[in-house]
Amino acid sequence: MSKTESAYNLGREFAGYLNAHPEEAQNWSHLQRGDDLPVEDYRTLRDEFCGEDGVTTEIEQAYRDGFNAVFVPLSDRE
Repeated sequence: MSKTESAYNLGREFAGYLNAHPEEAQNWSHLQRGDDLPVEDYRTLRDEFCGEDGVTTEIEQAYRDGFNAVFVPLSDRE
C-alpha cells in the first residue's frame, strides 16, 4: 500500500470513528486544504512514512480526502 493510500485510509478511519461518536463529532467539520490534521494521526503518518522531514502536502491531502469521503457533519444528519 502506498503512503497516500495509507493516509487516505487513516482519514477514513478517523471519520468513521467520529460518525459513531456524535459527542466528539460536534467539534468537527470537513477538512479543507490547509487545515491541520489531528495531532495523533499526523504523528502516525510522520513516524510511519516521513521521519523528521514531516508529512508532505500530498500525504496530508490524501488524509483530508479520505476523511471528507466518510465524515458526515452533525448538521447534515438531521
